[in-house]
Amino acid sequence: MGLVFRSSDPAETEAYLSRQYAEVTVHASPDARTEVVRHTADRFSVEDLRIGCEMSFTADPLNAVCVVVLHAGTIAVRESGLPDEVFGPGEVFLHTAGHRSYTGAISGARYTAALLHPDLLADTLQACDKTVRRPVLFTDRRPATAGAGRQLAATVAFLRDSVLAPPPRPRPPIIDTTCGQLLAAAVLAAFPYTTPGARPAAAPGDATLRRAIAFIEANAHLDITLADIAASIPVSPRAVQYAFARHAGTTPLAYLRGVRLARVHEELASAMPGQSTVTETAARWGFAHPGRFAAAYRDVIRGTLRFDTD
Repeated sequence: MGLVFRSSDPAETEAYLSRQYAEVTVHASPDARTEVVRHTADRFSVEDLRIGCEMSFTADPLNAVCVVVLHAGTIAVRESGLPDEVFGPGEVFLHTAGHRSYTGAISGARYTAALLHPDLLADTLQACDKTVRRPVLFTDRRPATAGAGRQLAATVAFLRDSVLAPPPRPRPPIIDTTCGQLLAAAVLAAFPYTTPGARPAAAPGDATLRRAIAFIEANAHLDITLADIAASIPVSPRAVQYAFARHAGTTPLAYLRGVRLARVHEELASAMPGQSTVTETAARWGFAHPGRFAAAYRDVIRGTLRFDTD
C-alpha cells in the first residue's frame, strides 16, 4: 500500500492516529512530523511509523497482536497481565497482546510494527499440535533471548522489504498464507507464552520443574505459596522461579493460577443447574474478587460469566 499518512499538524496527527489505532493525546512538540507507511497482507501487516511529537494514548483491545521494532525514541506501555515497560532504540517488544485495553506514551519514536490476527498464532500452533487450545496467552513483553528478538526483527524486515513491498504483479495467495505462518512462528519463538490448560513441558533433566508442577497440581486447592512449592522439592524459591522461566516461559504463581482457573472451568462445566454459583465455585479455588476472576477467566477460557449470588 505504501504511504498512507504524513503531516506536521499536531491536531491532524491526533485525529488520524485516534481513528486508526487508539485514542491519543498529542502534546506540544518542536517537531510534530508524523508519517505512516503501511504494507498489508491477508491476516497481517507491517507498518513503518515516525512519530515526531510527544503523545500519550489509551487504547481499547486492538484484536491484533502487535510487535514493535524500535529504531529511535522511546515507547512506554502498560497492559493488564503483562509487565509495565519503557523501551528504547534497538529493542524488540510486544506492544499489545490484542485482547486487553492498554495505555502508554510515545516520544519522538521511529519504529516498525507488525500486526497479526490472534487466530493466526493459534492456527500456526495447531498445525503442529491439534490438541492446542485457544487463545495464545503471552506472559512477557520482552523476547526470551536476545537472539530470538534479532531473528524476529529480521523476519519483520524481510517481509516488509522483500514480500510486502509493491510487486510488479499481484502476489499469489499462497505467498500471503505462508508468510503469515512465518511471522506467527517467529513471534511464538521469540516471546514466552502459554495456552489454556497447557502443562509446561519439562526438560529431560529438569527435576525441579517436574516436581514443582506435580506439587502444584496436587495442592492447587490449598493456600500454597512460592515458599511452599520450593520446600516440597526442596530447593530455594529462586531455583523454582528460574526453572519455570527457563523451561516453561512462565512463573510458578502464574502456573498455579492457570491450574486453578482450569479446575473452576471443569467444575462449572460438570455442575448441575442450581448446584453452585460461579461466585461460590471461584471462591473455593481462591478467587475472592468476582470482577478480577471474570477478567482472568475470559482471558483463559474466552467465556462470559454472570455472577449469580442467589
